[in-house]
Amino acid sequence: MGDFDVSSHKKWLLHTWSLSVEWQFYMFYPIVLFVAYKFGSKITAQHTVKALCLLSLFYCVYLSYVAPNSAFYILPTRAWEMLIGGLAFLYPLSVSTKAKKALEILGLTFIIAAYLCTSNSDVWPGYLALLPVAGAYILILANNNNSYITGNIVMQHIGTYSYFIYLWYWPIQLAFSYFGLSTMPYLILGMALSLITGYFSYRFIEMKSSFQIDTSSIFKALTFLPVLLSATVCLVCLFIYKSDGIPSRLDNRIHIAANELQNRPSFSCSTDKNNVEHCTIGKKENIVALILGDSHSKVLTTVIAESVRTDLEGVLLISAPACTFILNANITSNKDCLHSNYAAIELINKTHVELPIFYY
Repeated sequence: MGDFDVSSHKKWLLHTWSLSVEWQFYMFYPIVLFVAYKFGSKITAQHTVKALCLLSLFYCVYLSYVAPNSAFYILPTRAWEMLIGGLAFLYPLSVSTKAKKALEILGLTFIIAAYLCTSNSDVWPGYLALLPVAGAYILILANNNNSYITGNIVMQHIGTYSYFIYLWYWPIQLAFSYFGLSTMPYLILGMALSLITGYFSYRFIEMKSSFQIDTSSIFKALTFLPVLLSATVCLVCLFIYKSDGIPSRLDNRIHIAANELQNRPSFSCSTDKNNVEHCTIGKKENIVALILGDSHSKVLTTVIAESVRTDLEGVLLISAPACTFILNANITSNKDCLHSNYAAIELINKTHVELPIFYY
C-alpha cells in the first residue's frame, strides 16, 4: 500500500505526503505540550505523550487492515512514529559508554531487520512499522556521540543533507522506472544522483536562502519574496481549479469518453421483494427488449435506448446488484444471488418470454 502501490509509481510528488504529515504534527504537538504543562505539570505532559503515542499506534495497526491507504497517509495513524521521539526526550536514558554501544547495535539491527523482513506484499505501516521506529528510538536513547557507525563524517553529512535527499530520491526513482532502467547498476546510479542532488540543493538553496521580512510597511511585507512566491503558487492552483484542470491538455478522445458519463437516459427503478431491480427506459406499456445482469448491466442502457423510439417503445432493465447472472451458481459474496437470479428468470418467463435479451 501507499508508496508501494503500482499506481503510486506514476505520481511524481507523492512522497511529499510525509512532509504534510510532519507539518501537521509540528503545528499540533507544541500546542498539546503547552496545554499539558500549563494546566498540569511535566508528569502530565509525559502521560499525555505516552497516551497519544499508544492510541495512535493501536489505531495505526487497526486501520492498516481496514483501510490501508488511509492508514498510510493520515496524521492520526503516523503520529506515534514522531511521538516516540518525544518520549525519548521526556524519558532520557543515562547509561555507560559500553551500554550505549550495545544499544546502538540493537537499534541498527532493528532498522536492518525492517529492511530485510518486509516487502511490498506486507500490510504497512501496521505493527511491522514498530521495527524501524523502535530501532530509531533506541539509537536516540543510546546517544552515542563517539560512534564509529553514526558519528563518522559520511553519516553526518548524509544526515545534514537528508531532507533534500528525500525530496529528490522519489522523482529520480520514478524517472528511472519510467524509462525501464530498473537493473542494479541503475539503482546504484539513482542512489548516487539522490545524494548528489541533495548535496547541491542544501549547498546552493538551503545555505543561500537568507530571508528577513521587512514589516516597516504593508507594501514591503506583501512584496517579500516568499510571500510573492506563495501567492503565485496559490494563483496558479486557483487557475487550474477554475479551468477544471486545464482540459486542453487531454486528447479529445478522452473528453468524448468522459462526456459519455453524462449521457444516460432517464429511467425509474423499483426493487421487488427478491432484491431484483426493475428499471424502465422509455414507454413501459410497450417493452420491446430486456437488459439482464448485475448492477454493471446499466452501462448498456444508453446504446440500447438510442436504438428504439423511447416515446413509443420501452426497454426493461432487470438486475440484481452484486449478483453475476450465472444460474445454479452460489455467489459467495452474496448468498441471495441464486434466489434473485431465479426470480429474474421467472419474471421473464411469465411476462417477457419472447423478447430479445441483452446480457451483461
